[in-house]
Amino acid sequence: MANEEKRQEGTFQEESFQVPHVAARPMRVIMDERGCPWLCDAAVNPHGDLASQGCWRCSEVAFTRND
Repeated sequence: MANEEKRQEGTFQEESFQVPHVAARPMRVIMDERGCPWLCDAAVNPHGDLASQGCWRCSEVAFTRND
């Protein structure tokens, strides 16, 4: 494909494919009663069961704050 060709998913520029930035959904970090941080959707009930609301316990996620 030619460098100038544009596609819906992104554009070709200088021999490399550039994917447009797509923002993630609104998220927030909530600390549970034990002090463990959870990554949650912004609309979760912080006083409810975080795991059942689809939150991720940060100690179980394969990334750190420095990644």
